[in-house]
Amino acid sequence: MAVVGGEYAPQLISMRCPRILLCLLVAMAGLTAHAARPAQTANAMATSRIPPRIRILYIGNSAIYFHNFPDIVKSLAASGPDPIDIESTMVAEGGQTLEGHWLEGKALRQIRDQHWDYVVLQEQSTLGDDLRIDGISRIRGWESYQRFVKMFDSEAKAVGAKTVILSLWNHKGTPAREQQALDYASQSVARETGAILVPAGSVWHAMERRDPKIDLFHDDFHPTRTASYMFAIAFIAAVFHKNPDSLATRATGTDIDIDQQSTARADVVLADVPKLQADEIKQTAYGVVRRGAREVARPAEPATPKLPQGRAATNDDFVGAWSGTENLLSAEPTPITLDISSRGEDLLANVGLGLKPPVEEKAIQGGLAGNVVWFDDPKGVDGSFIRYRGVLVQNDLKGVTELWLQNKLIAIGTFSAHRTEKVGKQ
Repeated sequence: MAVVGGEYAPQLISMRCPRILLCLLVAMAGLTAHAARPAQTANAMATSRIPPRIRILYIGNSAIYFHNFPDIVKSLAASGPDPIDIESTMVAEGGQTLEGHWLEGKALRQIRDQHWDYVVLQEQSTLGDDLRIDGISRIRGWESYQRFVKMFDSEAKAVGAKTVILSLWNHKGTPAREQQALDYASQSVARETGAILVPAGSVWHAMERRDPKIDLFHDDFHPTRTASYMFAIAFIAAVFHKNPDSLATRATGTDIDIDQQSTARADVVLADVPKLQADEIKQTAYGVVRRGAREVARPAEPATPKLPQGRAATNDDFVGAWSGTENLLSAEPTPITLDISSRGEDLLANVGLGLKPPVEEKAIQGGLAGNVVWFDDPKGVDGSFIRYRGVLVQNDLKGVTELWLQNKLIAIGTFSAHRTEKVGKQ
């Protein structure tokens, strides 16, 4: 009806009265019931304040199974005045890349078969594409890393999960350019996918600047328990936007046998950091996370060794026995011997390397191009191709060794040798 008053008003009231009375009775009954169950309502409200369990899937390698990083996160998140209840699963294998996890399939099945709130991605320490230069592993590229982050991110989004990228720290003793490459690769793909970035490398170096004596390296890469605690603090701050000040200084959980990569003992202390140091870690990690990631420029390609300028030479200048050292697969100098002989216009070298286990000395063909002597070994270790190139600098033989595998340069290093005998074996 468009008109409520006037001639139609009495009829409308008489038609609505039974419904009005019924509504009043139902409302009164509801009020009575509410008054009779105050304790039940309070209990229901209290239950609604309990945060739901958060499920996290971790995909990575030894950087996260060292000291059981997921359990450290779980233990610390449950501490403090606003605890977070976490259930986590870890798919990790030593040295594994995201590409390897994708091809293996186990991580994918975990994502697709269960409900997750977060999927954490942790790449191999050199982003799966490294080049050894004088025995030191250097990051060459990150295209494969970013491609598989995007692929895993799509799978996570398909099940309603948020992707978290755990950005790593560079190996001990490597140039700052390596950390720049790690940060650039992770920041750019996080920006593109909208993933949460945990800047572990930035936190690592900020803490080292604050306390140069802090012990973060277990070896040349893996974290100590203190470092794993630090990353867990950064993780909680970045993922849950939580100030870590009130979090515990000790974390407990299931320990992992690092050598066997398997569960060792349950209910043990995974990390126990002195309060003063823990407070410094919390302040540093939270400060880095709050400031956000500093924009990192794309790093330059790593510099590779070049042949020095050598003097003019003939075949006879190289004939003889040479002894020295090489840096190719190890940063520690490896003994090398070359017994060079002449076969017409060609050269032949018996090359010996002081490796452990030892590698049998073998003869390889070579020659002279200008003033550069070269020797090629098409049947190197594990099916590799090895090329030696050298020049004479004064009376020493100095050169560059390249190791190729499946048409890809894997390692490049330098060698230097001095002549021990003038005449080589014939």
